[in-house]
Amino acid sequence: MINFSIPNTLLQQADQLAKKQSQSRSELLRNAIRQFLEKEKIKSQLFSIVTRSAKRNNLSEAKALALAEEAKQWARKQSK
Repeated sequence: MINFSIPNTLLQQADQLAKKQSQSRSELLRNAIRQFLEKEKIKSQLFSIVTRSAKRNNLSEAKALALAEEAKQWARKQSK
């Protein structure tokens, strides 16, 4: 168990969403933390892939990250 403070408006929004999704506040917050941690794990893995690829192709990390950003934007356009 943990205790922490959050602004009242944020708590109200969380409670509304929990109710809408038929979850308890605790379930909603646990799921939100899980999703955040999974997203961060994926970002870390992607960064690692980009870094390794940059080294293999003699690119700076900055150039590799710029290319990855271009690819992300291209993928967004394709999905629309």
